[in-house]
Amino acid sequence: MIYFLIPVYNEALNVEELTKSLKNTLTDYDKYYLFVDDCSSDNTLDLISANLNGEKFNIIIKEKNQGPGDSFNLGFEWILLHSEKEDDIVVTLEADNTSDLSILSKMIKISEMGFDLVLASVYAQGGGFEQTTFFRKIINL
Repeated sequence: MIYFLIPVYNEALNVEELTKSLKNTLTDYDKYYLFVDDCSSDNTLDLISANLNGEKFNIIIKEKNQGPGDSFNLGFEWILLHSEKEDDIVVTLEADNTSDLSILSKMIKISEMGFDLVLASVYAQGGGFEQTTFFRKIINL
């Protein structure tokens, strides 16, 4: 099973593209989508449910906005409690569609070779910033 862990906060504008991309990637694998909502005030949750109808997914709804770090922690705790196999894989993503999902198959193959952790980074060989704002590039230096 591949668990996709995705924190969300007011991502209504991104959900349709995100869910379409998620459904179309790694089609040969059993997938589970876990979203952790950090108190969205738009219709993010409704759109997730509508776009993932028929898929395996869950949404953890937080009562207090505590940022993406807290959301990732809650998601990892949930997956640890619900994962059934040692070889289950967790893929973490931001909900803003800035992650390149086309590299996931290569990353999964590396993981299946026995590596416990596989990272994608803009700072790794072949990495980089292509579709982001100038401000985001500057703060990531």
